[in-house]
Amino acid sequence: MNREYIWEQTQQKLQDADAAISVAEYHGHLIGRHVGGHEVAGSLVVPLVAELTGASREQVQGEREDWQELVGHYFEDFDSAHFGFQPLLPQDSLPLAERLEGLAMWSTGFLNGIGCALNQVQAGDLLEKDETIADLVEISQLDSDAEETDENEALYSELVEFVRLAVLDLHENLKQMFSEQPDESEQVH
Repeated sequence: MNREYIWEQTQQKLQDADAAISVAEYHGHLIGRHVGGHEVAGSLVVPLVAELTGASREQVQGEREDWQELVGHYFEDFDSAHFGFQPLLPQDSLPLAERLEGLAMWSTGFLNGIGCALNQVQAGDLLEKDETIADLVEISQLDSDAEETDENEALYSELVEFVRLAVLDLHENLKQMFSEQPDESEQVH
């Protein structure tokens, strides 16, 4: 599905819910939860959307199918073999400052989402073994006062690609980390 359409639909749903969260931060948060191992689908969408938007569960439940369909689009390309995932960011036709702010907000949302998904031990392991989180923290603090130059445009594109690949890499690393951890439901003799 067209990314511009998904952005517009998400923006409309967030406005209808009077949400104080941006499209980029919202998308980043949901992707962070997914990367951190939380299932973000089915009946779990309603409480999560209500939490992120501040809307009542009843309001979100009334539009459950719309929210579930929209959230489903976020993950369509995420687990595909061709690595089609892209962070949902402001359009390239917008001023660089708005796009940088969107990238910073997306990174903030992602970090918050992954933090919500991981337990304390997992988060500690991730911070110890993966420098990507520190890079994403830096990106979340980007200064959006950048001149509209070809060089800055190229740097922005490189940052977006870095974030895209870093998120895919974190996802693979965490899947491996989760598979190596003992199942807490197994009894120890």
